[in-house]
Amino acid sequence: MGLIKTGLYGGTFAPIHNGHIRVAIEALEQMNLDSIFFIPNYIPPHKKMSEMITDDRLRMLELALERFEKFEISEIEIVRQRISYTYDTVIELKNNFPDREFYFLIGEDSYMDFETWHKFRELKSEIKFVVYPRYKSYNELLEVFDDCDGTFFLLEAPVIDISSSSIRKKMVDGKSIASLVDSKVEEYIKSKKVLDE
Repeated sequence: MGLIKTGLYGGTFAPIHNGHIRVAIEALEQMNLDSIFFIPNYIPPHKKMSEMITDDRLRMLELALERFEKFEISEIEIVRQRISYTYDTVIELKNNFPDREFYFLIGEDSYMDFETWHKFRELKSEIKFVVYPRYKSYNELLEVFDDCDGTFFLLEAPVIDISSSSIRKKMVDGKSIASLVDSKVEEYIKSKKVLDE
């Protein structure tokens, strides 16, 4: 029996939105993955980019992913309680799950900046990457996509113009986010008054 093909999808997920879900579904299907681990980043207490506490982010992830049997949540970076490098996370997951082959989902911006990553050379030997469009179309990305060693795979997916930061702004401004997040996530945000002063 072969290795279990598992995607790794990191982010703050503050909150998780429909764009995240669409990317994960496309990766699952196009890469023939068996599962995907969503890995919420640890956010230091002093960081003001979002007032969403860890418990809220995790609960919204649970609500958004509960109908997808192949999506799971890994708290590996939150448990560390410090800034995590992708290399450290990958090595720990490989040690914990020796029966899995991992594919890390990254946006085109991360792909373009990949050589600035911590231990990027070592990382390329440990894992494969799935690159999804964020600003350029798939066809535009094809023109600049360079993978001579089978490390990066380009996802054929549409550019999805949704970001967690724009959703947080809408929430603060009292605007509807119904089309941007799962209905259960929207209800949670309203009932818990997430981001309300």
